[in-house]
Amino acid sequence: MDAKQAAMPIEEFITERITIVLPSQLQYVDPVVMYLSDHLTRFGYPDEDCHTAVALHEAITNAMRHGNKLDATKKVEIVLELDAQQAVFIITDEGNGFDPASVCDPTEGENIFRECGRGLLMMRHIMDEVRYNERGNQITMIKKSPKAKSS
Repeated sequence: MDAKQAAMPIEEFITERITIVLPSQLQYVDPVVMYLSDHLTRFGYPDEDCHTAVALHEAITNAMRHGNKLDATKKVEIVLELDAQQAVFIITDEGNGFDPASVCDPTEGENIFRECGRGLLMMRHIMDEVRYNERGNQITMIKKSPKAKSS
């Protein structure tokens, strides 16, 4: 069998969508991040340094803490749309939302000593794309597959 006849890995044909809806309780963040990270690994997204997991952890924690104010009656929805090209994470809280542009830049002036904006900065550096809905209660983070980046 030559290269053209070789079978493509099954992951090339699979699109997976996982939806998780959680109460805003921080004890659920780590298990959810581990569950989703396992799916990424199976799809060929190596994460030896756990960078994607860090961004995901930060986004879910922000939704619970800042969006829903740790109100356990309010839910956080996490959606992972995963295929061989990219992983798309959509995290939505029930809070009022925020304007990402209004968050201080932690790399400027006196902000270096403040705790504001560090998580958002990390997410932007770890993920290939980060965007928010107009209301500011939903973040979409995209991580391209290493295979997609190299082609």
